[in-house]
Amino acid sequence: MKSTAKTWLAEAKRLVDAALIAFVEEKVRAASAVDPEAEALATEIRGLSTRAGKRLRGGLVLLGHRMAGGASHEPVLPAAVAFELLQTHLLIQDDWMDRDDLRRGGPSVHRAFADRLGDEHLGASLAILASDVAWAWALESLLAAEVPPERSREAAQLFASIETEVVYGQLLDVLGTAETEKVHRLKTAGYTISGPLCLGATLAGADAPLLDALRRFANPLGVAFQLRDDLLGVFGAPEKTGKPVGADLRAGKRTMLVSLAERLLSGDERVSLELVLGNAAAPEAEVARLTAIFEERGIRTRVEEKAAALEAEARAAVAEVARVSGRPADELDGLVELMAERAE
Repeated sequence: MKSTAKTWLAEAKRLVDAALIAFVEEKVRAASAVDPEAEALATEIRGLSTRAGKRLRGGLVLLGHRMAGGASHEPVLPAAVAFELLQTHLLIQDDWMDRDDLRRGGPSVHRAFADRLGDEHLGASLAILASDVAWAWALESLLAAEVPPERSREAAQLFASIETEVVYGQLLDVLGTAETEKVHRLKTAGYTISGPLCLGATLAGADAPLLDALRRFANPLGVAFQLRDDLLGVFGAPEKTGKPVGADLRAGKRTMLVSLAERLLSGDERVSLELVLGNAAAPEAEVARLTAIFEERGIRTRVEEKAAALEAEARAAVAEVARVSGRPADELDGLVELMAERAE
C-alpha cells in the first residue's frame, strides 16, 4: 500500500510541478510588463511556490478527482495548481506571524523583502501584498479547470470555505484561546487532506455520500498530519524541515506538545519551558534541554500516540470510501502509512 502511495505521489508531483512552473512563469512575465517592482513581487511568489514542495495537496486534488470517476487528470490540473498557490498564500502570512525567516530551505518572503529593502516594516508590507497576489493567482487557476460551470461554481464555493476555515484556525492559534486539536481541525485538516480531496471529487461531480466518506477519512488524518508536523518542528533535523532547530518553540507555537508541557511541567522544568517558548533569542542549549524534557516526561510519546490513534481512525474509513466510490482506495491506505513516517 505504501509503495502505491509513493508511486502516486511521485507522479502527481511531476504533473503538478510542471503545471505550476508554467503558470507562475507566465505570471512573472506578465508582471514584468507592469513594473520592475511588480516583477520582483511575482518573482518572490514564484520562488516560494516552486522550491522544495512535496505537492501533496495538488496531488490529492488529482486523486479526489479520480476517486469520483474523473477519467483524466488534465482538466483539473489547474485546480491542483490552485491548491499549491493557496498554500503559498498562507505560508507567506504564517511565516511573518511566526517570525520565521526560513522556509523550504530559503528566506521567507517577508525576510527576503526586508533584507533587500533594509526595512522590516516595508518587508512585511510587501509580503502581505505578495500573499494577496498568490491568492488571486490561486482563484484564477481554479477557475481555469475544464469542467461544467456548475461544478466550477461548487468548487469555488468550497475553495472559499477552506480558506475561511484556515483563517479561523489561525485566529485561534494566534490568540491561544482554543484547544489544540480544534485549531488543528480548522487550520490544517481541511486545507491539507480533506479540502483538496473533496475539491477534486467535486470537480468530477461527486455526490454527497462520497464527499462525506472522504471527509471521514481525511479529517482525522489531517489532524494527525499536523501532529506529525509539530513533532518535526521540535525533533526534526533542519535539512528535513527547512527550518532551524527549535524554530517552532522560539516562535511560541501552540502545539499539542506545548499544551501538554504546560499541564505537566513544574519547577525547573517549567522554568525551562518559559525560557524558550516565544523567545526568539533562546540559546541552543536551552532549546536542547527543553526537547530532552519533552522526551523524559513522555510528552513526545503522548503526541505520537494521539497521532497514531487518528491515523487508525482514518485507516478504518478507507473501506467506506472504496465501497461508496466503487473504486479501489489503495492510495488512501498507503497515504496513512506515509503520514505515520513523518516524525521518524
